[in-house]
Amino acid sequence: MKKIVILFLILLTAIWLGLIMHANPGYVLIAYKSWSLETTLWAALLAILLLFIILHFLIALFRRANIASGYVYSWSLERHLRKARRQTNLGLCEWAEGKWAQAEKKLLKSAKYSEVPLLNYLIAARAAQNEGEYDKRDTYLRMAHESTPGVEVAVGLTQAQLQVSAKQLERALATLTHLSRLVPKHTYVMQLLQQVYVELHDWKSLQDLLPALHKYKVLKPQKLQDLERNLYLQLLTQGTKENNFEYLSDTWSKVPRELQNDPELLLVYSNALIENKRGIEAEKLLRNTLKKSWDHKLVEKYSMITDVDANKRLAIAESWLKTHDNDPILLLCLGRLCKQQQLWGKAQRYLEISKTLKTTPAAYHELGQVMEALGNKEAALDYYSKQ
Repeated sequence: MKKIVILFLILLTAIWLGLIMHANPGYVLIAYKSWSLETTLWAALLAILLLFIILHFLIALFRRANIASGYVYSWSLERHLRKARRQTNLGLCEWAEGKWAQAEKKLLKSAKYSEVPLLNYLIAARAAQNEGEYDKRDTYLRMAHESTPGVEVAVGLTQAQLQVSAKQLERALATLTHLSRLVPKHTYVMQLLQQVYVELHDWKSLQDLLPALHKYKVLKPQKLQDLERNLYLQLLTQGTKENNFEYLSDTWSKVPRELQNDPELLLVYSNALIENKRGIEAEKLLRNTLKKSWDHKLVEKYSMITDVDANKRLAIAESWLKTHDNDPILLLCLGRLCKQQQLWGKAQRYLEISKTLKTTPAAYHELGQVMEALGNKEAALDYYSKQ
């Protein structure tokens, strides 16, 4: 019933409008240059209404099409992202399993849609390195740098690590030198730099880096001390080979106080002192060190000093017998010192005891010389044959 009433009212309204339009049709003229259009007012209004409806329909259709294309794009993108995640995970697993070629292929293929493309390229670079493909490795590292802003240090450190691992030390040095200018306080850059300097035997550069290694605590204390000890040992050995005593003396002055008592360092430096006729300095260094720390090599080196008063050295060495009376190396040293003083009998006694406690070629050699000096050639030859 309600619908019939509504339809009846619509019909009455239409009849009323029809009567009005027939009674007052109106007039509309549209003219442009030589072109003109004449129509009634009501026809013009109807045309405008129809045009509005058509435009509204087209706009709605365009919006729906745009929304639909957005849905399609989002669906496609999500599909690519899911596939990229799956391929990246597979690539990482294959890399961990040592399947370098397969890992490289999957990681590169999924890098475009990966949420972290930097990771894809960096692992692909490591895979290429493991295959020995260094040019491809460098290409992937460059792609990693271009894929993500602000990763120059991260990519550079990866590149340096791979270059060190591949023994491309000169390239690694160039990479790390550049990084040290970008991030001068970066401890891992310093750590890799010291490693490269050691492998290149670039001791002077390592010496220059040493203060920063201490300041920023780049290495654990014991490892840093071992590194420092090896550094000065190499520098002193280098100075000895070059027979450059001025360089040796300058290097020794830079050796930390706690390392100046190190037997191996002291042995190298005291030997240089002895060879350069600086026995007084060598004797003092050796004597002071042996008071604190007993070392057989230093005791033996003490017996080789020749340009210091022999009586003084013999008296000092004999005073060590109070605490080291059964030390064969000390007794060998005393035999040599007595021999230098031509105290043949005393020298023979010390050397015989030394030989009894520990048989060494040096003891037999020294006994041979003592016997030869005493005119006992037969005994001398016997000792020489046993050395």
